Amino acid sequence: MTARDPKRQKQGRIVSGAAAGLPTEIWLTPGHRRAKTITNCVTNRWGDGPDTPAGVRDRVARENDPSLEDLLARVDDKTIAMAIWGVRNLEQRWMTVPPGGALRLSWPLAPDFFARAAGSPATDQ
Repeated sequence: MTARDPKRQKQGRIVSGAAAGLPTEIWLTPGHRRAKTITNCVTNRWGDGPDTPAGVRDRVARENDPSLEDLLARVDDKTIAMAIWGVRNLEQRWMTVPPGGALRLSWPLAPDFFARAAGSPATDQ
């Protein structure tokens, strides 16, 4: 996410290989690439299908990576739905922060954080 205040927006680099235009196979380990893929499938920033556990599983299947499919096979739909809900919740909280404001988060999450996810659109099948 970037700052909404144009004066505070900066071009950033998480990994220097990206700036050099190198393929991810060179500057990210296989584990990092898989984590990035799973994250992209859950956050679904490009609106590629529904934001549901089935939608996440479909996006992962299209990656044609047996390791990703094996990983996701060990995760139940409720956990995927909670991850989707958590992303949505964080985005909504971020959007309420005024320009120049701060979003304060704590870790570990409050015990009831995901209890509020019950009945959210991501958990409806």
